[in-house]
Parts: sequence; C-alpha cells; structure tokens
Amino acid sequence: MISLSLNRILPGLFTAGVMALSGAAGAATGNDVSPSLSVKDQSESFGRVTLHNVDMPANGFVVIHETRQGDGHGPVVGSAFAQAGHHAKVSVALDDSVQQQEQLTAMLHLDTAERYEFEHGSDHPHLDPPVEREGHQVTRKFTVTDIVGDESG
Repeated sequence: MISLSLNRILPGLFTAGVMALSGAAGAATGNDVSPSLSVKDQSESFGRVTLHNVDMPANGFVVIHETRQGDGHGPVVGSAFAQAGHHAKVSVALDDSVQQQEQLTAMLHLDTAERYEFEHGSDHPHLDPPVEREGHQVTRKFTVTDIVGDESG
C-alpha cells in the first residue's frame, strides 16, 4: 500500500510525501532495514528541518536534540513519528528555541509507550528509548545554517 501525505506550509504552498507502508509488495518492512539516518547542514525553513533518509527497524520517532559538549545531546527541540521501514525527506517541526548556527543532533527512538506520542524526560527516561545499532545510539549531528521564514505566516 502507498500513502500520500500533503503538508500545508503556507497558504497555497504544500509539500507532498509518498511512503510505502510495511507489508506492501516490494516495500521494505521494519525487519528488512538496519537503523540509520542521514542529514546535512541546512537552513531551518518555516520552523522545520529535513532528514534525507531514515531507516527505522520498528515504529518510532526521529527526534531532534540540542547538541551539548561532552554528553552529546541535550533537550528535545522537535520530533516526528516514522513507521518501520525506509523513508526519504522526513520533515521535523522544531520549537522556537533553535538559533542560527546551532548544532543539533538527530536521533532515532522506538515507540514503546503510548502509540504515536513521543514520551521522554528525566522522570521517564526509558519510555521511548533510543534505537541502537551495534551497541551505539543511532545519531547524526548537523548545523542549522540559517533561519528562513516564519511558521506563523
């Protein structure tokens, strides 16, 4: 089965995404993919950043964290649900705290608690845990090079 989604960015401006859902003929299922993600330095465009490719072994989330020296990642500044499988051009909405030239960390998390709701925090650190590959969290750092547009417009 193929899913088409349209996202309204501005009046009259939409982005479209096409995704093959797990179990479709020829589509990658979660068991067929190794967890990975790819993202490049980019402008934040109307409150969003885009990851080029995301491979999820199970339903979960693409989570964007502030990057901190030493421990690697800080507070969450955005997240988007992703079904198991391969996804291209995954768009993630960010909160207003992100600044130009800020380094962020994209990380994959499993959806193990309430479905479709990313749950995290110091009081529940293991609700939606990070995805690991070969004993390491699946992460990629990138920089927001510029802030373009205003998502309220």
